Amino acid sequence: MASIAAVLRDPGDRAAVCQAAGGARHVLFCADADQLATVAAPGGLTGIIVEWSGPLIDLESLVQGLKGQPDPPPLVMYGPLTVAWARALLALARSGLDVRAVLRGFEELGPAARALCGTRPQPVADSVILRRVAPLLRGAARQLVVGAVVAGRRRIGVGGLATLCGLAVRTVERRLIQAHLPQAWRLLGWCTSLHALWDVDVLDWSVKRAARECGFRSSAALSTYVRRHTGATLTGLCELNGFSGLLDRFSMVLAGTGRAARGQSRGWGA
Repeated sequence: MASIAAVLRDPGDRAAVCQAAGGARHVLFCADADQLATVAAPGGLTGIIVEWSGPLIDLESLVQGLKGQPDPPPLVMYGPLTVAWARALLALARSGLDVRAVLRGFEELGPAARALCGTRPQPVADSVILRRVAPLLRGAARQLVVGAVVAGRRRIGVGGLATLCGLAVRTVERRLIQAHLPQAWRLLGWCTSLHALWDVDVLDWSVKRAARECGFRSSAALSTYVRRHTGATLTGLCELNGFSGLLDRFSMVLAGTGRAARGQSRGWGA
């Protein structure tokens, strides 16, 4: 029986997922979201992968079906960092599901698929962060903040974020200013610090392992980076309020510097 169900168009992506899952017999490829919802309905899957750029309404059957399961599998959202894709990812995160993001052209699908093959896939910070900040974001700012959160799992520069968004660096900075959000380098610093603290505080990794996963040469380099952006080292943050406390602070930064709506919109896809 297949453990992963997926909607993927590219043969190379399909091959990468099959290899990561241990063979084609472990993956069921679906033609569209409706078929995927039907396959996922009985439960029993360890993960779902969706390459998506269409209307959000087309995913509603899948989302509602997963929300009705007592222990729904993680949902991997795959695609390029467009405004529409970022909006869809935020909507899925707000649904309460365990949503993971893989940016096409930035990272490979194989590791994400491999992580779905365990009996209980290891939790990731993506959906926790995005669910918290989603109500604070509007318009083009969604793409930039989603890009910083997802790509921020590994340290990248402002130029890297701009490339992922298909924008010039000056355009990125101008849109953040217009949205009354932090400068791009600060935004990226917060996001990478959140991911590093998740690794140490929630997953109970060593600082050395977190540094390696986040793209730093040493634990000292990571601690210096985190202290520059948050005012404390990873160890110090863990001794305070941990990941949840830093996420509270990040939300306050976005809300305090942005004229964002505080209310909740109706519907999972709002």
